[in-house]
Amino acid sequence: MCRAGSSHVPPTCARAPKVRIHHTQKHSSDELLREAEAHLRCIDWKDISLDLLLHSVRDVSAKQNNYFRSRPLAKGEKIDFFISHSWSDDARAKFEVLKGVAANFFQSHGR
Repeated sequence: MCRAGSSHVPPTCARAPKVRIHHTQKHSSDELLREAEAHLRCIDWKDISLDLLLHSVRDVSAKQNNYFRSRPLAKGEKIDFFISHSWSDDARAKFEVLKGVAANFFQSHGR
């Protein structure tokens, strides 16, 4: 989840690009980190929904829709939260907890 309250609209495209980073002895860990940061994407809280947690990424259309929800990080932007989801989780219960976390974050940080 990126900076909450961002008004940035996720980009649209026909397909989600595949990024592959191959580690070889020619690349230092610093170079690999820079490459990963250059391709890091996030999803703004306004674009996270129960639907996102209910549909498996094994479903091709859901996978593309999830990519469309994401956007590249802006220069200097930091991710506030990392959310991990298991398909065996109760999506509805998890989303209710996330809404509470987001509300507390907005109240504490004003964004």
